[in-house]
Amino acid sequence: MAFMGLTLPVLFPLIGAIIALVHIRWKHHASAKGFKSFLMRQLTIGLGIGDKYVGFRQCVFPDQVAARIGRPP
Repeated sequence: MAFMGLTLPVLFPLIGAIIALVHIRWKHHASAKGFKSFLMRQLTIGLGIGDKYVGFRQCVFPDQVAARIGRPP
């Protein structure tokens, strides 16, 4: 669990960055449009899907999440 706890804050933004860079190369976006595409992917994948995963973990494993943040279960 320690390995996943350390990698997940980096995993979803990294996936978003890879998808954004592939999209920018594929569509041949220029500077401002490419930056907008990158930020859009980071928000939707990095934050959106990441937050849904964290919410799912809090619903399914509330005692582990409580112990992780220092609260009694």
